Amino acid sequence: MGLSRDQIRAVDDIKREAVTVEEWGGDVWVQALSVRARQQFVKLYGEDAGEPDVSADVWLTLTCACDEDGTRLFDGDDDDAEWLAGKSSRAVQQLGFACLKLNGLTEDAVGEAEKN
Repeated sequence: MGLSRDQIRAVDDIKREAVTVEEWGGDVWVQALSVRARQQFVKLYGEDAGEPDVSADVWLTLTCACDEDGTRLFDGDDDDAEWLAGKSSRAVQQLGFACLKLNGLTEDAVGEAEKN
């Protein structure tokens, strides 16, 4: 028997994983992007995009960093983007890559998906 609309709606299908960030002395949870957030990412950072206001790693960290229950850590406002851009590039890049990987957006994952 197939799933009903209500069953699909009730499922928490946004995966999360903890990432150890040595520079910050602990774990930061990241979660997968929703369809809406993924569209925004592609619009901002895709091949046809202009010059974005913040780096992709900062945007991904602002958007994907969450607590263990999935509540976002950042509001994503300009203030958060500004001070996060001043943090360790290695730490923010690590979180950005973890988010890309979780969402199947790394070059390897995209190449593999194109084969299938």
